[in-house]
Amino acid sequence: MGKNKNAIVKAKATAAKTKAVAKTAAKQKAKAQPAPKATAATPDPDRQQLSNFVTSMKYKATKGQNPEHRSTAQKLLEMYAEMDNEGKRAMAKKYVEHGGKDLTWSATYFESNVVEDITEKSTRKGMMTRKQILDLEGIDVSDMDNDTKNECLQELLKKLWDRLKMNPESHPELIEKHKIEAMNRYYYEHVDQKDTELNKNSQELSVQAAGFRMDTAQKMITNRPSDPNVKIENMWHVDLMAKVKPVWQAKAKLERDEATLKDILCEFENAVEGKKGFNEIVQDYESKMEVLHEFLSQLRKAYAQVTKIEASDEGTCTTALSEWTTFGEAMLVHQQGVKQMMSGMRAFL
Repeated sequence: MGKNKNAIVKAKATAAKTKAVAKTAAKQKAKAQPAPKATAATPDPDRQQLSNFVTSMKYKATKGQNPEHRSTAQKLLEMYAEMDNEGKRAMAKKYVEHGGKDLTWSATYFESNVVEDITEKSTRKGMMTRKQILDLEGIDVSDMDNDTKNECLQELLKKLWDRLKMNPESHPELIEKHKIEAMNRYYYEHVDQKDTELNKNSQELSVQAAGFRMDTAQKMITNRPSDPNVKIENMWHVDLMAKVKPVWQAKAKLERDEATLKDILCEFENAVEGKKGFNEIVQDYESKMEVLHEFLSQLRKAYAQVTKIEASDEGTCTTALSEWTTFGEAMLVHQQGVKQMMSGMRAFL
């Protein structure tokens, strides 16, 4: 019994010693292994790319040696400020792909419009006076005597009656007579032709310049860039270009209208040849065409000059802005005049 008791005590002592050794070894192993360090935050590549792009464009716009690059960089910064995040990333990515010395890709952001002419027609029908009919057709009667006005009216009515295969003899309802001739009413149909332009961005532009918001143009004019981190310099030049661009784009449509008017005038002149009073009308249209041609010529010369103005020249930009504001107002007058001339001449064809 004593022998067994000694064996148990000895076994317990051995087990305790073994446990203590194991515990000490575990502590030493834990001490030998360094604690894991906190992982450093990975920088956002998109944010870094945007920052690099803005920094580079600012440098090119203010300190660049290439004048063309200075102008291009300033324009890109202005456009960048009005883009959403997707548009900004696309622009910065394009810059990285081409490298810092190549800005030819920027052309896809500036001028790449496809214009499609759309003609909408509506017809107005009913009983009208001579004055209403001539006004509807855009015919200027301010210098016409009464006989010439009647000649014009009869030509218009004859053309309509021939088309409808009707005449006052068999269809007396075509005319409502009044004791005062000027108050006679005639059945008439006027076709109102509205020519509009549908501007389509080319596929290349729609891809490269994705991200523009609808309020971009308005914000450019009111000088409120969406990105406070991008400082738009030379705002007087931005204001000038905001006025020049729509007028210059409208000029292209007016030039096409001028060419169309020349053809219509030839047809009109042949249609009314030898008829009383129409020689003066032809001459009046020719005079108006000369005024239109001169306006377009002045516009081209002004554009050649405005494109050479340095963005930093506030005084010249301000003077040019006043000039182009006048051009814009004159453009509206000529657009309306062209519409009236087309309507007036087409009524006799």
